[in-house]
Amino acid sequence: MVRTFASLLGDNSAVATLQRTLNEEAEADKQLTGLAESIINVEASGANGNGASKRTAKKTSRRR
Repeated sequence: MVRTFASLLGDNSAVATLQRTLNEEAEADKQLTGLAESIINVEASGANGNGASKRTAKKTSRRR
């Protein structure tokens, strides 16, 4: 949205900078998604053997 506004104003320098930022954010998002799908979620699902995190397991046991 801001990049589009800069474009409408004819500020090509701002357009280029904002586009670079958008590209960097897209790449970071892609890398973080890859980490989440391959490492973080796998570790979290194996935290206590049933897919729940240790924190959830503690809360569940307190309710009994």
